[in-house]
Amino acid sequence: PPKPKLMERKTDIDRPNRTVELTTSAKFAPSRVDRSTPALKGSNMPTDLRMPLGGGGIGNVTFGRGIGRVDTQRVIKERKSQLVDFVDRLKGKREIIYCLDISASMVAPGSNKLNLARNYLVESLMELTEQDSFNIIVISKDAKVYKSGGVIQATRENISNAVEFLNRYSPTNINMNTKTDLLSPIVLALGMKPNIVVAVTDGLPTAGVIQPEKILQEIRNSNLGVRIFAIGMEMDQDQPEAWLLRSIAEQNKGEFQLL
Repeated sequence: PPKPKLMERKTDIDRPNRTVELTTSAKFAPSRVDRSTPALKGSNMPTDLRMPLGGGGIGNVTFGRGIGRVDTQRVIKERKSQLVDFVDRLKGKREIIYCLDISASMVAPGSNKLNLARNYLVESLMELTEQDSFNIIVISKDAKVYKSGGVIQATRENISNAVEFLNRYSPTNINMNTKTDLLSPIVLALGMKPNIVVAVTDGLPTAGVIQPEKILQEIRNSNLGVRIFAIGMEMDQDQPEAWLLRSIAEQNKGEFQLL
């Protein structure tokens, strides 16, 4: 007998898979449930958000509660940098002095130390609230203070200006800074009476006091309870400079990090 003719019926399941354009290069194939969802257009929101320092906010980001801090509770805590987490653990008003090495070795060929360190400090700056205050010292053979007279309030305008200050330093204008004095800037920062000092460098000091034990002793003598967070740029944890920075942090109720 002749075989019965099968009837073809179109259903939603027969629809061809669609891909949804994202702002990144990633694509995904929707499941059966997803196939009934209208196609999405590419988002105009960049995936790599940078907070606008000129004013306003993005989405539910509000300035004044912390430059770049989301109003809701932090859900992805593991994304906080070690420095941001360290500062967050200090309750009450935070007064921070950032000491950034701008010697020529920070922009050595093939190195990205200066940009990496600068971005790391900017991230910390943008997490401060208006009840906090800060200042910046750039260090090479001599130290240069961003704002004389001590710490300044962490307002949106002050942080925006501080970021512009940091961005002035580039491979072309620091390549003659062949020496680094580490002790003098830290002592200078301690004299501003903050509660946190952040010191960023990529090697052993080559100007001023260079003996590690004497540096440690002088910092201890000058410190009246300030926590020191030390950051070593592109160095191995077994190098002498890493030992010095780690010792500075551990002897002054701080933390040490390699970047």
